[in-house]
Amino acid sequence: MYSLYKKILTLFCLILFTFSLCSHAQNASSGLDIRVSGADDGINIILIPGLSSPGAVWNSTVDALSDKYRFHIFTLPGFAGTSPVSTKKPFIEAMADEIVEYILQNKLEKPILAGHSLGGFLSLYIGANHPNLPAKIISVDGVPFLPAMTNPYMTEESAVTLAENMKNQLLQMSDNQRLAQQKQVIATMVTDPEKQKTAVEWSMQSDVETVANAVHYLYSNDLRDDLSRIEVPVLVFGAWKAYENYGVTKQMSLEMYRRQFSELDDVTIEISENGKHFLMWDDPELITSKFDKFLSN
Repeated sequence: MYSLYKKILTLFCLILFTFSLCSHAQNASSGLDIRVSGADDGINIILIPGLSSPGAVWNSTVDALSDKYRFHIFTLPGFAGTSPVSTKKPFIEAMADEIVEYILQNKLEKPILAGHSLGGFLSLYIGANHPNLPAKIISVDGVPFLPAMTNPYMTEESAVTLAENMKNQLLQMSDNQRLAQQKQVIATMVTDPEKQKTAVEWSMQSDVETVANAVHYLYSNDLRDDLSRIEVPVLVFGAWKAYENYGVTKQMSLEMYRRQFSELDDVTIEISENGKHFLMWDDPELITSKFDKFLSN
């Protein structure tokens, strides 16, 4: 079993590296890029993309549900060609503060927090630290402690070396090395070849220091116990298909997600049958139908 964990951990590391394949930082700086779309009188939904992705990764979800909901679609600085920013806090914590400030300034009462991957982690982080802010939380293949998905015995302390090594490798990669890694791994995250190309482009346009710092934070911070502070219903989408060749079954994957979210009082977990990590692309019907059902209840 431990050898299986090691194999899956290797693939997880490659996946994160792939979405860290990026260009060097630009001199200009900017904050969050936010686009608002949908029904003026609809429930407000904050959409947060994952590592190296822009808000456009949510386009299919927005297109399908824009007649019912009002979407606030974020792109984080340093991702997919946007200018990076310097932050006093760790990048993820600083972005959480920015998102909360946006919600408060715009007087968005009880919005839905929805995020993909890193964006899912951010949504959970905000929900745990501001339990009265959201009405509900949706996480699309984003978990509170990523290393424990591959090794359930991993702790923050034992993950520090892994986090440091990943960050250093990301910062030291050449463009050719990054591109070669993308070609090797991107198919494990996205099924459609054209969308694979899009994801590669976004990754190459992202700022390497921003992504490396975000990866380090995701691997060295465990939110699992903090989830007990979340007071609202949570919907979690999970993917397992990319790990099938490593001996992982759908049921095994479901148990991994259940362990991750065991501190939540009200959680629904939906595992895609065939979708990979980018479930908004790979399984849009599951995402939109379960989004709508969860928000309508």
